[in-house]
Amino acid sequence: MTTLREALLEVGAWCTTYPPGGPSPLDYFFVSLAGVIVLYAGYKAVHHTLRPGESNRDHIKWQILEGEDRR
Repeated sequence: MTTLREALLEVGAWCTTYPPGGPSPLDYFFVSLAGVIVLYAGYKAVHHTLRPGESNRDHIKWQILEGEDRR
């Protein structure tokens, strides 16, 4: 029976090992692609928060802001 310390050391060693030869170019591609997607999503979130672009007077927000009662 292994102790908790030995088990944690074994798991830690397993988590830090790389495949033979290190990360492949495909790994770098997928990580880069994920980074670009995250940056784009962050940009779009900030952009649509600061400038929602809902200037049309028929948009639902104007009905809410003008206080039309629909009862």
